[in-house]
Parts: sequence; structure tokens; C-alpha cells
Amino acid sequence: MNCWICGDNADSGEHIIKQSDLKQYIGNVSQSFPFRWYSNNNKKDVGSFKSSHLHFKTKICSKCNNERTQPSDRAWERLSNHIRSNLSDIVATRKLDLTSLAGTKEINQFVVDVQIYFTKLLGCMIHDASVPINTSSFSSSIMSSKPHDSLYLMFALTDEIGGGCKSVYVSDLRGYGFKDKVDYLVWQYSVGELVVFVIYDPRKLERRIIRNSLHPRNHNGKIRFLMKNNKQRQGGTTSSPLL
Repeated sequence: MNCWICGDNADSGEHIIKQSDLKQYIGNVSQSFPFRWYSNNNKKDVGSFKSSHLHFKTKICSKCNNERTQPSDRAWERLSNHIRSNLSDIVATRKLDLTSLAGTKEINQFVVDVQIYFTKLLGCMIHDASVPINTSSFSSSIMSSKPHDSLYLMFALTDEIGGGCKSVYVSDLRGYGFKDKVDYLVWQYSVGELVVFVIYDPRKLERRIIRNSLHPRNHNGKIRFLMKNNKQRQGGTTSSPLL
């Protein structure tokens, strides 16, 4: 198997949910104190964040995983931690000023790096699900550290903040198209109260969603947050309503 990003030998697994998100949100786990992960209507007790159950089936190469995409991994880790640490303020305003994380000169690249993190995840998911999308534009964005023109991030918060059991979740891919061509695709990534919708919309069919989303080429340095009903199960990849 070759790495879909660069073409080298694929020898490294990529986490479906970032390991730092799991550690910070769930806390310590072990074989004697596991958490439950649902995938394809099956459930597994997972006692290590390094478990293969938490990785995409599609592998990438070690250089892409550990070196090339490291800035994007770190950017998402910073943003995710910051959102979780400032949740009450974000709930009150439904906004986050990114200049609190990156200066005026650095903010554009910071947004690019956050987008690239989800470009990597969405590319892995596309290959896992054998969706008929050419991911060369995804790999080009990652290799050049430049924005992907057709990938948008929409942020939301659940309506059960601070309540219920702890939950992490990724959805199945959902989309539509015509004549064996995918024109729109969405994937959901959730850790606790924080929800990110990763949207591939090359034809700009959903302009309302695009307007509410974060994109490196069109942002004002702020993230807008929507509210979402949280009817998910604890951990996994089962279906859940979108917006």
C-alpha cells in the first residue's frame, strides 16, 4: 500500500480522533479501565489510545504522519485545547477570536494548518470508504501547505454542555452527486461539546453553510459556532443527525 498523500510506502496509522483530544477529554484509560468505542454497529472496549480500533484502515507514510503534517496536528491541538478551556465564554458569544491563538501575521497560516489537519482526516476517510473522489487536490494541499479551495470547516457546540456521559464521535461520510461524481460531502468529528463538520463542496452548492464556515481564503479571524442537538452514543462511527 502506498501513502495516498505522497506515494511512498504507507507504514503509519492515523488516528480517527486525535490522540490529544482523547487524552484531554476522556482522561487515563487502561485495559482494566477501558472506554467503549462503537464502529459499524459493533462495540469494543478500548484500553489504550494506541489501539488499532482508533485508526483509519487507510495508512499513510511515517514522514507524512510525523513530519509533514506535524504543524497541522499542533495547530488543531492548540485550537481544540483553547476551545475546551474557554467553553463558557464561547457559549456566551458563539464566537472565538483566533488572534488569541495566533498573531495578526500568523493567523492566515494557522487557519491553513487547521484546515490541513482535517484535509488529512477526510482524505483517509474517503479512501476507507472507497468514495469516488480524486484526492490529488487533498494531497497537493498537504504537500504544499496551501489551502484547499473546496474544503470548509463548520464549528458547532452541543446543547448538553457539561451534562451526561463523556462522548467522542465520528460520523459516516454523507454526500450526493450525479453520474458517479460526488458534488458534496460532509463528515462529522466530535469530542464532547465540540463538533466540527468537515465539508467538501467543490461546486459551492451549499452557500449558506459556506458562509457559516471557516476557510483560509475567506475568514475574518473569528470562528462562528452553531448549536446542535446531541443525540450521539458514546464513541464511534454510527449515524447521527447533522444540523
